[in-house]
Amino acid sequence: MAAAPQFGLFANSTHTAPSPGTQPPGTNNDAISNGSADTSNTSYMKAAAYGTVGTANLSAGTAGSAPSATTGSAGAVTASGAAWSAFQSLQGFTQYIILGSTPAATTANDWNFTLILYTGVNMTTGTLQPVITFQYAYS
Repeated sequence: MAAAPQFGLFANSTHTAPSPGTQPPGTNNDAISNGSADTSNTSYMKAAAYGTVGTANLSAGTAGSAPSATTGSAGAVTASGAAWSAFQSLQGFTQYIILGSTPAATTANDWNFTLILYTGVNMTTGTLQPVITFQYAYS
């Protein structure tokens, strides 16, 4: 890898930027990534990631304090060091998580993360198939 990897959540594989607060119907519109008044227009999907990559399983422990339905802010939450990042809303690459370092290019590693999905009264129901996208640069 040539840069730190990041991940976010999209409506589908077109990777169209989410439209905060907008609920379906609509092209490339997703109830989970867009959020609603229930989530202060952040995504219903929250995530935290461990700050280092490795091949060993993490020891038992906690991923930190549970987020609220409104957790999330513009930009990236950085996962760094041997600890869990703060929880972040996964809303495309508007609200996402990035690793605080660039992993070695020739080493197989794992990057641990945890997800929490909320639902709410203002969420449009139906078949929801969001796409979690892992993005990285390479040389």
